[in-house]
Amino acid sequence: MKTSSTPGARRHRTMSSGVVILAATAVMSLTAPSGARAEGTHTLARDATHTPSAAHTANTAVETLDPPFLAHSGNTVGRWAFDGGVAVMVPRYMAMETGDHIALSWGPIENTVWHNVTAAEAAGTQSVLVHVSERVVQGAGDSRDLPVRYRLDRVGSGQTELSAVAHLLVKTTRPGGWDPNPLTPHNDNLARPEPPARVTRYGVNAELAAQGVPVTIAAYPYMSADDVIELYWDGIQLTHLVGADEVGQPVTVTVPKETIAEAGDGDLTIAYRVHDVADNRSDWAETVPVRVYLEAGNRKYLAAPVVPPEVTGVPLLGVPVRIPVHQSSGIEAGDTVHLWWGSIEVRHTVQPQEVQNRLITVNVGLVTVLAAGYGDLQVSYGLRNSSGAGAAGSPETPVRVRLL
Repeated sequence: MKTSSTPGARRHRTMSSGVVILAATAVMSLTAPSGARAEGTHTLARDATHTPSAAHTANTAVETLDPPFLAHSGNTVGRWAFDGGVAVMVPRYMAMETGDHIALSWGPIENTVWHNVTAAEAAGTQSVLVHVSERVVQGAGDSRDLPVRYRLDRVGSGQTELSAVAHLLVKTTRPGGWDPNPLTPHNDNLARPEPPARVTRYGVNAELAAQGVPVTIAAYPYMSADDVIELYWDGIQLTHLVGADEVGQPVTVTVPKETIAEAGDGDLTIAYRVHDVADNRSDWAETVPVRVYLEAGNRKYLAAPVVPPEVTGVPLLGVPVRIPVHQSSGIEAGDTVHLWWGSIEVRHTVQPQEVQNRLITVNVGLVTVLAAGYGDLQVSYGLRNSSGAGAAGSPETPVRVRLL
């Protein structure tokens, strides 16, 4: 079962947030055909005797009434509307009487909800609640500028009035869409957060932390401008507001050194989720582990590996990669070399003789060379001692692998 708790959460801090919703103020006129009613519309009360003809409405309707508003604060409607509909409030107007007929239009005129004012509403002091069913919301669809207004037919007088238009933002799709595999603790539609390969392979030391760690979030289904990406570095939250030019593109959120230092050393997790302007929330994306070692055993000075510039044909005996051992690197017997030939890792335990000779040789076998494939590759390595502390990785050395 999915939960809403933060993966790896230890603390929470919002560094930035904000969603801006712009509502237009243009007014749109409304007329209704004779006997207009919404197909599939939920009707609280309907009295056909108080439904004027289209010609009468067009000739007599005057925009004199305040616009309707949502019972909850704001002017956005999210997916929650499918769980019981939307409560729309019609402001009290002068000389309200029992039997006054309210026709509330939700977007297109065919999405009309009818309501007759009750005796209690006429005698009270509150606005009149008109319920818009989930079927009406679904029928009108999503919109960044949905016009909502009502027509008032006063009982017995034949007088018809119109309200000003309320402009709503309606968004019923959730970022990432529905999880195709709900049995997992994450949404498979959301890609894993991606720190640089160097960080994934070797972790984060003080040198990398000082630069900040960029984390890439891939584009996801129903990505929209003003989405808020909530990135968590071991439970510490950072936010990113998606710009219109970023929709459909990967987004990079940089974790600053202050956040990395606050989270401290250890095996941490990177996670994220998204919410949109209508407060529709995604499930969590799959988390990514990252090792941070700012204090103990931090080695900075690793020499680049020495690799033949070109490997031609089929290297039956493998390819030797040599690593110079400088005194400043702090390499010791028993350390583990994590060497990356392209995207494939090869491990090697440092021997006492290698430290003494100040040269480590890691042989990349034929199977690894063939699995990594032909072309231009990069070779690099990192180190870890028995306690897990190590270096953030060496410089990369290019190598070209090609057939004869």
